[in-house]
Amino acid sequence: MKISIDIDCTAQEAREVMGLPDLKPLQEIWLAQIEKKMIDDMERFSPDSLIKSWTSNSSGGAAWIQSLFESVSQNSTAGTDDKKSKKE
Repeated sequence: MKISIDIDCTAQEAREVMGLPDLKPLQEIWLAQIEKKMIDDMERFSPDSLIKSWTSNSSGGAAWIQSLFESVSQNSTAGTDDKKSKKE
């Protein structure tokens, strides 16, 4: 014997029938806190604040960034020189 029952109700109605608690207010509070934390963290990780933190905490911070950019530019120009010599 096979019995099949179809119940047409919303998720909220099903939770009420089963006696489960309504977590929507708790979820809204939690999401508001997450949103506030994300906004605060975005301000902290802006490009300006990252560069300031890299350069202000150590005396060699600015020199380190300059040497980083120099090495990147040297590596990029070295690759183009090799390609030109191979084509010739």
